[in-house]
Amino acid sequence: MTAGVTIQNSSTVDTRSFRVVIAYSEEDKVYYASVPSLEGCMTYGDTVDEAMKNIREATEGVVAAMLDQGWAIPDDSQTLEYNLQIPLATH
Repeated sequence: MTAGVTIQNSSTVDTRSFRVVIAYSEEDKVYYASVPSLEGCMTYGDTVDEAMKNIREATEGVVAAMLDQGWAIPDDSQTLEYNLQIPLATH
């Protein structure tokens, strides 16, 4: 699942894509969301939709701070992601 954030600088509009990872915590009963390419950008929500809303807001805030500092903004649009299942032998 990816979230897109639109970044405006001067007279041009640049759109970046960010990979969002969402995992349910059985212990906490919430969905944790993070953007791995933006270190420390994470949040949670009671539902996947709420977690996505919250991670979008967090991502926009992190990107705005990075732009203010003049830092390069990553783009995950070319990232491929797969789930790999490996059977575990029980002993």
